Amino acid sequence: MRSNSPRSHETSHDADATKTSPYVRGTGMDATLDFAFQAAAQGFARGRPTTNLSTFFATDDYYTTTHSSIYAEPTFLGNHDMGRIGYLLGGGSGSEELLIRSELAHSLMLLTRGQPVIYYGDEQGFAGSGGDKDARQDMFATQVDQYATEQLIDGTVAGSTDRYDTDSALYQHIATVSQLRATYPALSTGSQIELYSQDSAGVYAFARVDRDEKIEHLVALNNAGEDQVVTFNTLTPGAAYTPLYGTEQAVTADADGTVTLTVPALSAVVLRADATVAATENPAVEFATAYGTNLSGATAEIAAATAAGRWAETTFSYRPLGTEEWTVVGTAEDDTPRVYADLSAVPTGTVLEVRAVTTDAAGNRAATSTLAVVGADLTGAEPEAKPDAPIDGLEVTIPGDHNTEMGCISDWQPDCEQALLTQDPVSGLYTGTFDIPAGTWQYKVAIGGTWDENYGADGVPGGDNIYYTTDGLKPVAFYYDARTHLVWHEVTEPPAADPTAEPTAVPSATSTSVPGADPSAEATASAQPGASAQGTAPAAVGESTAPAATAAATAPGGTATVPAGGGAAPSATATVPAEGASSSSSATPAGAAGALARTGAIGVMPLTVAALALIMAGALLHRRRRA
Repeated sequence: MRSNSPRSHETSHDADATKTSPYVRGTGMDATLDFAFQAAAQGFARGRPTTNLSTFFATDDYYTTTHSSIYAEPTFLGNHDMGRIGYLLGGGSGSEELLIRSELAHSLMLLTRGQPVIYYGDEQGFAGSGGDKDARQDMFATQVDQYATEQLIDGTVAGSTDRYDTDSALYQHIATVSQLRATYPALSTGSQIELYSQDSAGVYAFARVDRDEKIEHLVALNNAGEDQVVTFNTLTPGAAYTPLYGTEQAVTADADGTVTLTVPALSAVVLRADATVAATENPAVEFATAYGTNLSGATAEIAAATAAGRWAETTFSYRPLGTEEWTVVGTAEDDTPRVYADLSAVPTGTVLEVRAVTTDAAGNRAATSTLAVVGADLTGAEPEAKPDAPIDGLEVTIPGDHNTEMGCISDWQPDCEQALLTQDPVSGLYTGTFDIPAGTWQYKVAIGGTWDENYGADGVPGGDNIYYTTDGLKPVAFYYDARTHLVWHEVTEPPAADPTAEPTAVPSATSTSVPGADPSAEATASAQPGASAQGTAPAAVGESTAPAATAAATAPGGTATVPAGGGAAPSATATVPAEGASSSSSATPAGAAGALARTGAIGVMPLTVAALALIMAGALLHRRRRA
């Protein structure tokens, strides 16, 4: 479902799809403002690795339901609250390079999925000097001295003059790419399929394909300061690609679909294939979601794979085993389709038949089914041990509403150099000391200059914001332990620790409410990244905020007793049959699921019945395949 005029709502300044998508998944909202795109586009225009865009766009799947889609999300680069993109990139000092990087950011917004929103005056080169009133320049000849003396994005002084110039550089750039988007529907509402990214500044490439036309529009953007030559596979083997924008060089894909493309520095190119995207000789779809896996909650991940490098639409649905009616989850449009099902109302212990049906460009279809259990994992697979994450040489920052006090361009800025922590060679901790004015503040820790990896209270990934209060008389020191992901603050720097010693647990300062001394803190928390109305309460400076922990559990050779988490199932043993093969039949034993619709905690009996149902269903699928 793709709307060109969504009713959007500014729910928060949150760059996390898991926190913003529920507003469109489970409410009457058509869309929310895509703050996650703003953060990703700003980082891209600054020259961050293009794999950051790959990670960001992968979260689009959270918006896919029968009634919502990422394609309805309003995308933007700046606004009246956070400031203009010119300021966010340049901090108020303009230059020719800043103008070019702003053009690159606008190209990204206009050529990718979503509904682009241009903040008034950006097309005139306004940069501003901050957010709110510092980003509300007059289009007419201003009488505000501040606005008149500010630099425009190209470095010239704004002055007091009317600003309705249709010949300005940014106006012309935005108009040209907007016209391209309007001329070719694939660039507006077509599916977006990633083709190339790299772990450095450079090229990000993708295809846009309209589901009716089925013509590949090849888009590549380069955020590096020099031309890039890249080779990658497209969706249309043997096609000749005609330049539409940014280049005059046509390219031709070989029999495997491979092209070699030159993308100019800080620019974008768009080309159009001369044939429809390739179909699949023998279409097939396979589940990446394991047979017998646990699917539960409001965002239960269901994933599959279709023919690599081919455009296809894959629709997912499920039903309780032995019933007739299917519940459709949503339709994905790439070769690694994925959706997130809301199973929060399905009783624990229910065995589900999950279905994937894929359709390629020629209309060929393939289908497969698998089984899953709500609230229990009966795959029989041993959990994979996660490799040890690196703890040295990380880019660690403390984004929060204190960032502008540190000298950052904006608050909640994960890539701000002024908020960077430095690793202590002795203790291994990342530390930094800052002069913060009196007040109550909140923050988290971010890794790698983006929100992709961040930790909040108690070291929880994407967890609650951490609060602190300072009188402004002494510096505030912050600490991050990459081994435990705990982050805390205090007045004075602790003595250097022996790296071989066990870490010392620090008293917890968590709470379920914000003190009455700051009546606005609770509301503010819900409008910031990862914030919660039940966050970590402000702590006075000098009081540690690292969560309580068993020190031995984080030290080499240490042990700890870990209590069962919420919703953890009791231990159970079951034998699960081999995964069933693809089948077009949907018949299942009529009574197989009757005893499984349990409520409350999982017990041994429901799990045993679930295992038996899986065995019966596996045998049935096996008989179908042999027949």
